Amino acid sequence: MLALAVRWAGLRTPYTRATRPRLETQPDTWRERKNALAQEFVDQRLPREYPDFNTINATALADIEAIDAEQFPELTRRRTHRASRRAGQSREKLYPDRLALDTHVITSAFAWLDLRSARADVERRKWLSFVKEFLAIVLGLIPSIDDPRQQEIDGHPTDFDGWVWALVARTIPCLTTEVDARALWQPILDLGTPAHDWVERFFWYWFSDGLGSAASPQAFTSLWSAMIMHALDSPLWNPSTNRTYDLDDMVFQLLGFDSRMHTLAQNAPFATALGQMEPLFARAAETWFGMPKVVNGFLYFAVQPAAAGLLLPGVAWVAATIPSFDSYDWKYGLEGDLIAFLHHCWDRESDRISRTPALHAAFLTLLTAVVSRGGHAAIALRDRVVASAGG
Repeated sequence: MLALAVRWAGLRTPYTRATRPRLETQPDTWRERKNALAQEFVDQRLPREYPDFNTINATALADIEAIDAEQFPELTRRRTHRASRRAGQSREKLYPDRLALDTHVITSAFAWLDLRSARADVERRKWLSFVKEFLAIVLGLIPSIDDPRQQEIDGHPTDFDGWVWALVARTIPCLTTEVDARALWQPILDLGTPAHDWVERFFWYWFSDGLGSAASPQAFTSLWSAMIMHALDSPLWNPSTNRTYDLDDMVFQLLGFDSRMHTLAQNAPFATALGQMEPLFARAAETWFGMPKVVNGFLYFAVQPAAAGLLLPGVAWVAATIPSFDSYDWKYGLEGDLIAFLHHCWDRESDRISRTPALHAAFLTLLTAVVSRGGHAAIALRDRVVASAGG
């Protein structure tokens, strides 16, 4: 069945093009190819060996090019990553390739693929080989960047890319060794800022499908921590050497700050496991909190139930960065989120803040920063803190 599906995926796209109404290109030949494939399957003459995706895709691409050349001779297709640079552009644009085979057929045929359902080691190994193959296919479609300062990728992940990312995300927690898990997630993180859209998209699925596949909060955070540590040690995630307006989105997703895509922060049973990640988040703050979007994400994240253990440590992390922000950095809701964060800290931990000199100093640094902007909400918070101290 899988062999038939893959071969049909390679035939379906050129077949559809060749048999379009009023544009048919040798329709009888294409119908014969379709019927022959079906008959081989019915007669059990279809090879049982799993076909090579690259070979099937290359054949489909050649067929499509031949059809297009006949139907639209004025058009040409390039089989390499396309590139362009318009006048006045600072960087050359590279474009991702697209598969010639029908991805809807592939995703339907492999909709069952979930390592949690594997019944034996041999089955697990076979299914894992499918996952690795799909991952390699998507990675191969993304153009390689030689010089990020002169080149960028123009494009976004496809639905098929997202399907593969979801498959990879839910497979990672099912693997028994860190080496096996790293082999799946590291190539994605190592795409870096030129392919930031693909990296960000992966984390949509990591915090949903991956989270759902993990055996426990600790199992999930262990894998997640390895990803964060890799990013912290990677020059591809270093804000001093990469474009921060792409990097900040990647870090925002990596650290689980995007509440639109998942509910990790609202998941109270994760509080203990997240609290154990405090040293790692401290490193992340030191490295990435110079980017306002990342700080803003943390301010919302830290007041959620799962992040309770990061709330007070976060006061010092944010205080180390906020004074360096300029007027532009305060845009997009940072002031309001910081005030809400300080309110939450004071509501929950006012006694501890007041009794801990270093924590109290950091809290006042943040309070002074928002009060200096003259907002009524900040002034009201200051008056409340002062009144509490006086009482």
